[in-house]
Formats: sequence, C-alpha cells, structure tokens
Amino acid sequence: MARPGLGIRADGHVTGGVHGGLAGRTLRPQGGTAVHPSLRRTPLAVSATCAASLALVSCRSTEVAQVRSYTVQVETAVAWTSSQIVLTSPDLVAPDTLPVVVIGTDTVPVRYAPPDSLIATAPATPGFFDVLVGFHGQSPRTVGTVQLAGGYAGVWNVGPIGGRPQIWPGIPQTSFAIPADTGVALVDPRLRTMRRALDRSYFDANCMTGVGPATGGRVTVGNCAGTLLSVSLEPVAVADTGPGGSGRFAAELVPGRWLVAWHHGVTSYLRNAAGGWDVEDTVASPYHIEEPSDIAISPSRDRAAIIGRDWLGTGMPVFSASSANPVYFLPGSREIWGAAFSDEGDSLFVIGPPLPSVQPYPYTPPNLAIVAASDGRVLKSVPAWPDAYRLVLDPGGRWIYLPGAMQDPGVKYRSQAPALQVLDRATLAPVTTIQAPFGTDIGGMDLYPVLSPSEHRLYLVATCAFCSASTTPIYAFDLMP
Repeated sequence: MARPGLGIRADGHVTGGVHGGLAGRTLRPQGGTAVHPSLRRTPLAVSATCAASLALVSCRSTEVAQVRSYTVQVETAVAWTSSQIVLTSPDLVAPDTLPVVVIGTDTVPVRYAPPDSLIATAPATPGFFDVLVGFHGQSPRTVGTVQLAGGYAGVWNVGPIGGRPQIWPGIPQTSFAIPADTGVALVDPRLRTMRRALDRSYFDANCMTGVGPATGGRVTVGNCAGTLLSVSLEPVAVADTGPGGSGRFAAELVPGRWLVAWHHGVTSYLRNAAGGWDVEDTVASPYHIEEPSDIAISPSRDRAAIIGRDWLGTGMPVFSASSANPVYFLPGSREIWGAAFSDEGDSLFVIGPPLPSVQPYPYTPPNLAIVAASDGRVLKSVPAWPDAYRLVLDPGGRWIYLPGAMQDPGVKYRSQAPALQVLDRATLAPVTTIQAPFGTDIGGMDLYPVLSPSEHRLYLVATCAFCSASTTPIYAFDLMP
C-alpha cells in the first residue's frame, strides 16, 4: 500500500501524509538562552528537526526553554558598607531563581526574601557603585547604583565608668564627661584617650551621681552628699553651685533655673533674690516620674523633655526654661526611651511604647513619633525597631539613628551586639541596619549615644550600673553620607 507523500515547504509547513501527526503543522524552533533544568518555571516549546528522504520524513523533537525576562529595581540607594542591599523584581517566582549580583567589581552573596525581593550583602569598600544582576548564566547587566558609607568602625575599651555620658561643650574636639571611680573622667573617643578631669575633692564625697548639661560651655556634676555644681573645664573652675540634693543628674536650662532628676521624680528650682533656691513643688509630686535616665534640650534651650517612665499615666512632661510648670505632657506616653529636638527646634522626635500607650509592662513594641515642640501635638507615629534603645538625629537633617542591640540567633544563651538602624527622616522608613560583630555580649548594659558631627561619627558607650565590669566598651559607627 502506498504511503501518502509528505512535503515540507520553505516556511516549514508540512503537507500531506500523517507521519507523526505533523500534517498541517508549522515547525519553528524556539531560540534564546537555555534555562538550567532545575530552574525551569515556564512552559517549554517543542521544536522538530526534520530530514526528508524520498517520500519519508524523519523528525526528532527537542525541548527548548522559553526565555524569561526579569525587571529588577534597586530599592536601597544609600547603605553602609557590609550591610544589606534590597533588590526587587516582580518576576521572581522561587528561591532557586537566585541570580549573580555584582556591586562594583565584587560578586556578593545574595538570598531570596519572599515574595519578590533579593537581599544582597554590600562590599566593605565605601563609594558609588553600579549594581549588576544576571539570571540563569546570562552576563550581569546594570540595574542601578548604590552609595556605600563607612559603617561599623571598631570598638575601644576604657577603664570602668558608669552613668550617662555628657558632651563637654567648651572644648573644640568631641569629648564627653562621665562618672568614673576617680571622679569625673573626660573621654576623647577620636584620640582614644581618657583622663581625670575632676577628682573627688571637688565633691567632698566618696561617690558621684551624674553629669548633666549646663550653660556657658559647662556641665553639671553631683555627688551623693547632695552637692550640685556647674563646672567649666579649661581651666577647671566651679562656676556656680546648684540646689542641694543628690539627684541622678541635673540640667541647668538657663542661669538660675535648674531641673534635678531624682529616682522618683523631677524638681524645678529657681534662684531667688537672696541667692538661694526656691523649690517649685508643682513639678515633683503630681507628675511622678520613675527613674529618669536622660534629658533632651532644644537648641534654643526653651524646651526640655524628660526621658524615663511615668507610672501615674499623666504623660511624660516637657518643661520650659521660662516657667516652673511643664508646657505639656506627651499624650499617653508612660515611657520614653529616647528623644531629640530638630535643629530648628520646631519638632520633637520620641521613641517608646505607642502613643497613646498602655502600662510599660508587659512589654509593648515601640513607636517612633514626631510631635510639635510648641504644644505636643502628634504629627506622625509609626512602629519602630523593637530592639532600639534611644534616638539620635543626624546633624545633616536627613537621617534618624536608632541605637540598639541585635540578638545572635546562633547562640543558645543569646548574646547581643550593638547596632544602629537608619531611618529616612522624611518618611520614617527604615533604610539599613549595621551592627558590631557578635562575640562581645552587652546584655544588661545600657547604650548611650555620643554624636561627633566633626568626625561624622556616632559612638555608643555601653555602661553598666549594676555589674562589676573592669572595662567599658565604646563602639564607633561612621554616619551615613
């Protein structure tokens, strides 16, 4: 029986016959870059290679992968060196589609973050770099740029010190005074030096309480015997004697008006005509403040926000330099972990339990809020990094820094490493997080930030009031560009 003849036209159309069921089909092989079998996520086209011999046509089918295209967006425009760069692509479908990512000339580690993100590790070199991405063996192509800044700059250990550091404003370089075994120590983190600034003979007591801000390039210091002094450094001199009492620390808002933070409240003092001090009781007992830890003062010194807890639920107070009474209470803020005024003094940034908040315990994840410095109106409030300790504003006005601690998931009894999260000040959105290496446990320590604008650097001083550490670590971080 004669087999019907088959023909193949120039355009690939098969005519006649039923061999292989090809009659009437057009055979067009699919071209492009092949995808590794383990990475196939698209339908496969079937092509046929046919050879004609007389009336017979022999065909061999071949699977050819259709080519996927990937649109990639660089989400992280500015980051620290060795931190994370976020890339997004709506075409990502599974973890095994990981591409090659090149930043500058370095091929960097990358991981998948569902549903549509890639997390790449930035190189350790600062600068401006192209970001290139290549899928499935293709040559990496440029998808954007990133700017990398310095990041973590190291740690330095000094002798045992305790309490909150206070910038000493009367000297050119960034230095801070802090209570130490010998009196008041002056620490210069840039030169990595620590020397005794004031010994205990200035206080007539065996223990000190704290160091605080003062006017005229001075700081306030106090001791357990109830002496408060306003002291200049160069030359060392006592400029004024403050109100009596062994507070945790004191702040001289303007000459003649002091705020003294006790363990269970804050008292305002006003110098009277006879040279003594009048206690302005309206501040102390109705507004019960528990364990105040710090104070934020506006650039014009017309506002002072207390950082601590408020067990009565009245709200943490913000004081005025011209009045004994608080100007307002931050609404519903039973606890503030950190606060800072803007350079213009019109906004107050605070971090703590949400506004309005509930009791500090059990633990409530924090919020970052912006309030109007004039009257305390909440302008914006967003959830914040749960591991944040305090808050620092970038001197350039672009970034917010949240000092905190990162938990090491690989350690059974988790160790903590100091870290900084960076937020965009305009949107309050997180930009990146950088941390010191794990290995130095700072659990139980308190982290106090010291900003050094001249160095473009932020120091974290890890102090411990209830432990017997022989040294105090000071961690250095370069600020974002």
